[in-house]
Amino acid sequence: MSRACARLLGLLLCAVALWAATPPSAPLEIVEFPFAQFPRQLWERELAWFKSIGIRAVSLPPGGDAALRAEVQALFARLDLKIVPDEGLPRVSALSAQSLVASRDEILKPRHAVIWTDVETTLTPALHPGAVSLAGDDQGAVNALRRDARLAQYWSPLFESLGPGAAMHGVGRPLPPSVSARQFRGHGASAAIVSNHGTKPWTGTLRAALPNSRQFLVLPPLTLAPAESLWLPLHVPLASRLFCTQCAAFGNGDRLVYATSELNAMEFENGTLALEFYAPSPGEAVLEMARRPRGPYLAGGRLKPFDWDSATQRVKLTIPAGKGPLFRTRVALAIDAPDQSAFFVDAKRLVIGERNRVLTSYSSPELARRSRLKLPAGWSATAAVKSPLEIEYAMQVPAGLLHGDHAELALEADGVEMSRARVTLVRPVSLRVREGVSLHPGPGQELPVWPALVPVEQPAGRAITVVVHNGAPEIRTFRLSLEAAPLEFSPASQEVVVGALADREVTFRVFAGSAPSNPVTGQLRLSGAAKLDEPVQFVVIPRGQPVEYAAQMDGVGEPEYVLESSRVRAVFANARGGRWLELLWKESNRSLLAGQTPLEPSHLDLRDTTLTINPAPAGVKLEQYSDVHVEQQAGVFRLERVTK
Repeated sequence: MSRACARLLGLLLCAVALWAATPPSAPLEIVEFPFAQFPRQLWERELAWFKSIGIRAVSLPPGGDAALRAEVQALFARLDLKIVPDEGLPRVSALSAQSLVASRDEILKPRHAVIWTDVETTLTPALHPGAVSLAGDDQGAVNALRRDARLAQYWSPLFESLGPGAAMHGVGRPLPPSVSARQFRGHGASAAIVSNHGTKPWTGTLRAALPNSRQFLVLPPLTLAPAESLWLPLHVPLASRLFCTQCAAFGNGDRLVYATSELNAMEFENGTLALEFYAPSPGEAVLEMARRPRGPYLAGGRLKPFDWDSATQRVKLTIPAGKGPLFRTRVALAIDAPDQSAFFVDAKRLVIGERNRVLTSYSSPELARRSRLKLPAGWSATAAVKSPLEIEYAMQVPAGLLHGDHAELALEADGVEMSRARVTLVRPVSLRVREGVSLHPGPGQELPVWPALVPVEQPAGRAITVVVHNGAPEIRTFRLSLEAAPLEFSPASQEVVVGALADREVTFRVFAGSAPSNPVTGQLRLSGAAKLDEPVQFVVIPRGQPVEYAAQMDGVGEPEYVLESSRVRAVFANARGGRWLELLWKESNRSLLAGQTPLEPSHLDLRDTTLTINPAPAGVKLEQYSDVHVEQQAGVFRLERVTK
């Protein structure tokens, strides 16, 4: 390989590795966030996830007290998320099998907006499973939302001048009534939206009109599964800053003629044109350019050949299928070896509230001297020259940012952005109590109780394990202590050394000499390289006796009422029953309730492994497991361990 090709390949690999997302734009996709029915301890995680997938606007349903609403609004402000009033906007359920085609039908209407519902699992007034479980798993149910959010970001300029669109026609045979295909234009670009509303797959060929001419383009054959929709780019000018980031080097005649996969982003950096597609199956893209690209071509992380037709000045690129469930594929084509280049070296994450060191590299000492680092508002950095071609920045990240959020960095020289990086913001350190209990409000749903709640049997006590996660890129030393009077801990505190971006387990022994009122509130205190205080709760269970207590188990509304023995935990919405939330066999950490059960005002009693509810509840459904047998008679539930 020649030196020039080797340099182009290196630039190509860096362009793909340092991919920067398209800058945020006006949102079209809005997610309903049912904050008053969703666990408070999960708010930050879910809102940061919304932003990471491209959501920029959230709708708040009515309900919830003023203080709770103000708290969630403050989180929106920290994440730069907008609150959009409902105002009769169309709604699409994320649980619907037709969600993709339905949402695209709506955003093509004059209001260009849709509210996604049923995204989150809610807990009140009864458990309502959403597309995302309480553990944060989506099982592919929100892929349509993810796809539309990415498209809304990239294609937002098109909507500024979007008209009703022109109907597209099939080649060889007309489109069936279940398939719609329309072509839209705006700001010199065009896109085809093809949707299959039927119950059978469709395969066919479409004809598209070329802008500003009477010519037509016949697209390669397309196949759409039922309830599938494709948003295909047509005649997208590379020189347009609206559709191609930092692409001023291209001429007016350079364009993406078409692609048979959905285009989510396009940018030009250090001589390389990079494109991102949604591609569940292989596709192709055709570019029209004033001169032949120098190559090489990188698709899906591998070198691929490309076809150049000198007669038509067109280059054909293969688009490999992406990996499920997101099916994202990035391709990059080296157009020419740049005269100068600059890169971030392994800039992936930054620690919140601390000084972070970020190394940058340059093609010449002169470029390094002329360059500058562009930071988000409120950030600061100092530069240190590490070598003639390297500058290290000590960057101060503000303390008020949220874990899981992202920030955009850029290197600029002579008024031109040379390189960009999208970095993840992380906490310096986090703590997790391994023995902390979880609530199981329904099948497949598990919610760790926060603050961590740990049962302790008297008088033996127990060992508990605290997992310390170091979010920093270097080894750090901490001191961890545990306090919860009148309980005693051995040792009272420990020094722990944790590797970079690693976990370390710290074990304490807790002793309960007396039976205080439950739960006992304590504190985990971390000092040293970083400081963190977190509350923790303990429930003391005397030998052979059950206990009853109130605890905030689901993070929503009032505390729940809990009956617990050494082997069984029963959780109710309140002391008079209300709803029966969980019947847990503690040995296997399995809830035997198949779903929440409404209860009349009741007398509740637990004796070892026998739970009595009077009057007897109706409609109780229990799960069957091989390690426990349940004998149910009227309102008496007797649990017995099964030995093999």
